[in-house]
Amino acid sequence: MEAIRQEIPVMNIENIALGKSRPVKMPLFGTTNYFPEVGIRTQDAVVAFEEFNAGDTVRFSPNRTIVAIVQQGMAGITYTLPGTHHTEVKEMTVKKGDVYVIPSGAYLEWKIPRDGAYRHLVILVPGYSPQVADKT
Repeated sequence: MEAIRQEIPVMNIENIALGKSRPVKMPLFGTTNYFPEVGIRTQDAVVAFEEFNAGDTVRFSPNRTIVAIVQQGMAGITYTLPGTHHTEVKEMTVKKGDVYVIPSGAYLEWKIPRDGAYRHLVILVPGYSPQVADKT
């Protein structure tokens, strides 16, 4: 039986410095993503920053829906969606202040301009089990 939650997690995003991230290799996509050592990781939700360096190309395909809120920089995103069996390639550009939803199973490639880093806050619901959360 799961323990009853005793408190609601809180994360202050106001003063989290860029560049204080830990690299996480994504072998399936041949890239490295960067995650600050802050965030909320529970079974209910994950709230964390991702940072991509200037000039990076980052590929990813989530196994749950993600809401992304751009905090800094801009990115060109090429993507395909599972509802089209990944046959239609689409493109968009996001910049600071934009919010976008990444559906589960989508395939994305972010291209970051060489003149600045990119950072977004991501919210995943549901989150991960405590065993998985401890390994991320």
